[in-house]
Amino acid sequence: MALPRRRALLGLGGALLAPAAARAQDRWPSQPIKLVVPYPPGALTDVLGRMVGERLNMAFGQPVIVGRHAGSHPRTAEW
Repeated sequence: MALPRRRALLGLGGALLAPAAARAQDRWPSQPIKLVVPYPPGALTDVLGRMVGERLNMAFGQPVIVGRHAGSHPRTAEW
């Protein structure tokens, strides 16, 4: 009978410490956001990418870097 009681107390202790660990994390995102526009500068997609970048900057409070890479594939995940 002592084993279930011990598990319950350990579980309760872990549940009480979990919010403290969650508050210790940095705000997300903690680094600048990179937005890849796979089309040349001046195209409509470039203008839309800049507009989306401005909105993301306002929403997250982090700088958004709009990278234009003409000729790259639209599915590019990182540069």
